[in-house]
Amino acid sequence: MANGFLSQTQLELSIANMAPPPVPQPPPGGQAIIIVNQTQFSLSPIDQFFDSGEFAVAPLPISPFNSGSFIVTPTSSGTAGVTGAVAFTFEPLPSVICNLGAGFGNPLFGSFDCNVAFDADHNQIVNSNPILPLGDFTQGTYNANSTSPVFSSSTQYAGTDTNGSPTIIQITGNSTPAFVASIIITQTIVSGGQ
Repeated sequence: MANGFLSQTQLELSIANMAPPPVPQPPPGGQAIIIVNQTQFSLSPIDQFFDSGEFAVAPLPISPFNSGSFIVTPTSSGTAGVTGAVAFTFEPLPSVICNLGAGFGNPLFGSFDCNVAFDADHNQIVNSNPILPLGDFTQGTYNANSTSPVFSSSTQYAGTDTNGSPTIIQITGNSTPAFVASIIITQTIVSGGQ
């Protein structure tokens, strides 16, 4: 965070000016996951976990107010479909790192899965997830949610806006399972930031 959280007006303008994400084409038995980053923070992939499958196109860093995607495909044997998760990191406050897990699944038998979860950090005001080591977090994003998917998750941070006024923001992730799945990460103002 360079000079504070963006104001509500700055957020709305930045989100309104976003280009629509390109729609990737996954191979048969695979899955594409589009990440729409409606925040002022860069998202960087830092970890991945596969129950089955592999990357056809690996995730890349996603700039603020931009979109990115990755594609997963069955391995050459193709017998188990694709299931797993990718962890991204972002820095909402100086020296505060948050992990965002994007779980995915197109199993050989069953329906599409896609979920999103944030890890917990002692600097956060509110968070819906427990504190887990990164590897456990990435595995847990998919595995722990496979019986009850997390289609929405959020976390809050307190800081100051670009004018130096106290501000609390919320980062929310919403996911939509499909052959081409989507995860939308949105930044909103909880208080201050006008």
